[in-house]
Amino acid sequence: MYEEVRLDHTYSDGDYFHLDIEIKWLRGARLHRDLRFKFFRSKQAAGLEFRAIPGWPTMFNEWPGHLDDQFGPYFVISTSDAERAALARLDPDGMALVSDIAADLFSIICAMTNDSASKITDAYTLLREVIRFCDYIAPVST
Repeated sequence: MYEEVRLDHTYSDGDYFHLDIEIKWLRGARLHRDLRFKFFRSKQAAGLEFRAIPGWPTMFNEWPGHLDDQFGPYFVISTSDAERAALARLDPDGMALVSDIAADLFSIICAMTNDSASKITDAYTLLREVIRFCDYIAPVST
C-alpha cells in the first residue's frame, strides 16, 4: 500500500525510457517514508535505479551502489543478470525496501499511466516490463 505517489518526470531517448517516481509512504513488510527511484526500460533490461544525490532521500542504511555518472552515485537492479546480482549487496532493510517496491510497482505504474497518460505514450509496453521485472527479481527477494 502506498500514499502520495508523484511522477516527477519522464525521459525517453528512443532506446531508453524512465519514470522518476516519488512516494511519501509505502507500507509493505516495513514502513518506508520518502522514497524516490526510477523505473526504466531499455532494449536490454527493465529495472529500478536509486540515486545518492542531493534532493533524493536517503533510502538505504548502507549505500549498496558502486556506480557513478555525471549526476552522482547510483544503484541499479534490473532484469540484466549482472544488475540482478546487485541484490546480494543489500542488507535486510534494503532487501525489504526493494521487495516492498516490487510488490506495489504494478499498481503504482497503473495509477501513473491513468493520471499521466499524456506523458506515458506506451503504457501497455511499460506495464509488461513492470511485470517482467517483478517476476525476474521475485525469486531472489523472497
